[in-house]
Amino acid sequence: VYGIGYHFPDALTYFDKRSEIFTDSLFSLLAVGLALGALTKFQLKIYDEERKINKEQQEELKRINSSQNNFFAGMSHEIRTPINTIIGLNEMIIRENQDEKTREYAAHIQVAGKLLLSLVNDILDLSRMEMKRMEIFSERYDTRDMFQELVDMIQIRAMEKNLKFFVDVDSNLPSELVGDERRIKQVLLNILTNAVKYTKEGSITMLVNWDETNPEKKLLRVSVVDTGIGIRKENIQYLYDVFKRFDEKNNMKIEGSGLGLAISKSLLDLMDGEISVDSIYTKGSTFTVVIPQQVADATPIGEEGFLENSHKITYENYRQSFEAPEAKILVVDDNEMNALVVSKLLEATKV
Repeated sequence: VYGIGYHFPDALTYFDKRSEIFTDSLFSLLAVGLALGALTKFQLKIYDEERKINKEQQEELKRINSSQNNFFAGMSHEIRTPINTIIGLNEMIIRENQDEKTREYAAHIQVAGKLLLSLVNDILDLSRMEMKRMEIFSERYDTRDMFQELVDMIQIRAMEKNLKFFVDVDSNLPSELVGDERRIKQVLLNILTNAVKYTKEGSITMLVNWDETNPEKKLLRVSVVDTGIGIRKENIQYLYDVFKRFDEKNNMKIEGSGLGLAISKSLLDLMDGEISVDSIYTKGSTFTVVIPQQVADATPIGEEGFLENSHKITYENYRQSFEAPEAKILVVDDNEMNALVVSKLLEATKV
């Protein structure tokens, strides 16, 4: 109206009285103001309703998530008991049965049982993390023993796939450090196991370095290099997502839950550590883990032949390492089968 009045003044009907002009302007102002106010109030009402619904949905999701985590945690505990019983009694079959076929079947049961137990433990760890119940316990540990155990476990898996396994440990690595040995071992085992799983031919290399360049923050640095299938650049950002797996078509036969790296990343965050990856698709990957550690005994481990010291686990001709007929052990457990497993495993020692 203002524009028409300015350009075409003859098109307007002019009021005769000054009061009529002000009355008309006031009416227009009030009408527009009320319309805008009503519209704004309506929009705010819709926004409040949507926000209320969204808040209720978030609370419901939290309740569902908490319920699921509690369920998984509870079920994981319940499932682990019979699995441990199966593994324990199956060990007795391997020890006591002399039939080769039976021992072979039992050995396969043992491998499958330990894999199942590992998957259940992953779910339990994930539940603990999501419920903020995961804790890190630092204590002194023997670095030589820890890496020797890792080498023993991975060398067997590498040999089964005809892969070469190389180990290079810094001779200046202190013989005793302070940290959560169990969780460090879990992280490194996850990475080493993945390297074996996703490498069809070639080699796996574990490089261990001790970094003292910063006196206030001494670092344990472990790199795992493989010649496996590698990772596409666009997939690296999703590498630590829960249950995320890539190249499903090519990797569908590879065992695992897809939880290993996600759990490892969360554990490293709790230990103030870091994990990084450098990968070329179809050529291989390098995973590097850096964890701050304190020194308990600075004596260097020196030149250790981890591969030479490694021993292949075998089920042949089990023989107890000692006998102690006068010794007595009290086993306390609310599950009868657990007590049975312990007593059976100790039977040959005459304890």
